[in-house]
Amino acid sequence: MARQPHGGFTLGVRGGTIARIQPSGGGWRVEGDPEMQDWQLRRAESAEGFVVSDGQRELGRTMIAFGIDGKSAPRQLLLDDGRLFRIRPRAPRAGGMELVGWEVPGAYLLARPDPDGWTIAPTAASGGIPDLRILSLLFAAELLDADDSLEATAV
Repeated sequence: MARQPHGGFTLGVRGGTIARIQPSGGGWRVEGDPEMQDWQLRRAESAEGFVVSDGQRELGRTMIAFGIDGKSAPRQLLLDDGRLFRIRPRAPRAGGMELVGWEVPGAYLLARPDPDGWTIAPTAASGGIPDLRILSLLFAAELLDADDSLEATAV
């Protein structure tokens, strides 16, 4: 994952791009993967998280943990089917971040900083999740926002 000029970013796999997240109308549109073509990423109305929708319904959102305020408050990720995940740091920044759930003791996704942005990798625990795209997109937005505020700017 890497930040792009004008407030966008890319999600990719080794040797290719899965999706480009481009500024659009105060948020971001997802380009690339045909199944993600109608997806929009925007800041939550509280501005304390992000929301992904497909134009008709909300697919997932991030938010601060209930009852805690501030930029450094722990983040949670909620999918439209009710599954709840936590985003938590791994030691110092060099250790990265991880997306954990309640069903298994380990992380589903691990994020580590690299020279071009972040590397997000699934773990064995994520094998039971049929589609990691929404999780990856929201996790990426939170990582970039934690590094340096993620803002959509006009091109």
